[in-house]
Amino acid sequence: MTWFAAKEHCERIGGKLVEIDSEEENTALVEEINRRGYTDKNMNFWIGLTDLESEGDWRLASDHSKPSYLNWHNNSEPNNGGGFLGNEDCSMIRIGPETSWRDTWSDIRCNAERVRNWNQDQGQHYPAFSLHALCEFDHLKNSTSTESPSAEETPTKGGLTKS
Repeated sequence: MTWFAAKEHCERIGGKLVEIDSEEENTALVEEINRRGYTDKNMNFWIGLTDLESEGDWRLASDHSKPSYLNWHNNSEPNNGGGFLGNEDCSMIRIGPETSWRDTWSDIRCNAERVRNWNQDQGQHYPAFSLHALCEFDHLKNSTSTESPSAEETPTKGGLTKS
């Protein structure tokens, strides 16, 4: 699922791509994603942060305001593809096989549906991770939903929903 499809999906069901406001919220989302086994299913999630309007000027997707919290991976993100890929204007919460990735963010091409990361130690790619919507709903405080294009749309109060 591309970032645009994820954003549209969240809006269609009355929400928006999650806009993470604090370390506590980020940690709670990662814990819930892990608890539901999405990491074991090689799933990563889009978040509502983009620099589509101006390179390097990261803004919330819902209202274009500056974010109050950022959690980029080490000092290596955002990197706009490291000069190699370029045009990495959307963001995802990166949860994967590398311990250092867990709970950090990465910029990525907005039209990506999967992400492959290089395992420098083994000289090969990790398994591909599919990208999914991570939605939040203002009318249901602290409620988020994860969806893929083929998933049934059943957001519920109080946690992540994947049908």
